Amino acid sequence: MKDKEINKLEGFINVRPSKEELVERNILKDSQIAPSLLSKQMELERHQLEDNLDHAVSHRPTAEELQARGILK
Repeated sequence: MKDKEINKLEGFINVRPSKEELVERNILKDSQIAPSLLSKQMELERHQLEDNLDHAVSHRPTAEELQARGILK
């Protein structure tokens, strides 16, 4: 590599944000588990959220029920 390229790369490295800053900006996840398991953890959390939303939507009251309770006109 040429000196100019090396200096440019060193400049990028010097201004690179720390891991803590990336966690604060929600770019990296703050996790105590191994990185190899992190994607599986995130996938599991997403599926749990989807299941919770599906359950909530399937059990929400109908428009008729809301009208009978005086919530919807």
